[in-house]
Amino acid sequence: IFTFIGPLVVVLWYKNDLVAVTVVLSVGRVVACMVHAYYAARSLPGMFGDRRYRPELIKTLMVSGGWMTVSNIVSPLMGYLDRFLIGATISAAAVAYYVTPNEMLTKLWIIPGALTAVLFPRFASDLIENSRDSALLFRKAVTILFLVIFPITLFTAVYAKEILQLWINPEFAEKSYILMQVFSFGILINCLAHIPFTLIQSVGKAKVTALIHTAELPLFAITLWLCATHMGLIGAVLAWLARMLIDTIIMFVQAGKIVDLQRIVYQPSRLVILFGIVTLSFFISWIPSPLLKTILLVASNIIVFAYCWRFFVEENERMFVIKKVFAAVRFSGPK
Repeated sequence: IFTFIGPLVVVLWYKNDLVAVTVVLSVGRVVACMVHAYYAARSLPGMFGDRRYRPELIKTLMVSGGWMTVSNIVSPLMGYLDRFLIGATISAAAVAYYVTPNEMLTKLWIIPGALTAVLFPRFASDLIENSRDSALLFRKAVTILFLVIFPITLFTAVYAKEILQLWINPEFAEKSYILMQVFSFGILINCLAHIPFTLIQSVGKAKVTALIHTAELPLFAITLWLCATHMGLIGAVLAWLARMLIDTIIMFVQAGKIVDLQRIVYQPSRLVILFGIVTLSFFISWIPSPLLKTILLVASNIIVFAYCWRFFVEENERMFVIKKVFAAVRFSGPK
């Protein structure tokens, strides 16, 4: 919240100055770090008091932290590479039509980011305890995240043109709404990749994710350059979508070497059918009739939720949800 509100406060009540905005954002990060340190100290009594030097930990920390650093450098490079290549191959003006919907949709990464921050220590502790619950937790996390992100991204795709018209202007919307629709689908897919990515790193295999991202970088750069040169912005966004799909598939394949995916999906054909339904749902955005679009949007959400409820939610989880719903109804009903 502060990341968005801080700069707004500076611009509205101080002055329109990028240096001031940068200072405010930097101060916010420092304060956030101090708050995390405070709660870490509360959770780990003696954290600041234990100053013993333990050389046996250095190698492990350097190897694990080093590979994590590689991922944390390469991933943002791929995230910002597209706008530089678009500026070089198409035009600087075209960057705005690409970046605006991209920045809007990528903010949805906040949701998997919040979830994986909790999953990381849980996955790590399961490894230490040789727990068999990791597969169950993995499935729950993917399912819940999908059911949260899907309606948001589908709504954004279906009403991309209207959103951009309202937010900016009709001329901008005309040139950018198709990109926003593709970004919506890609972000849905990529949000799910956060779960296997977190699992892989939490079990001490940060080298795997680092090597995957390092290999993706040159391939993505070449593909993006070729597509943007020959197909313009549509080519650039399709290259971006291809990277999202490939990265997500690779992450789930690698996660399958850690947890038993058979405990998550008993029949792979169910996943194929779900992917088909989801993909077809995003084509609703091509329908010109607003009323028909709205009806199909609601119908798609109902179908996807019902399908997941039937095939990806276990019986004890269904009963848990039903009990919670009945309890909420009784609580909110007439006294």
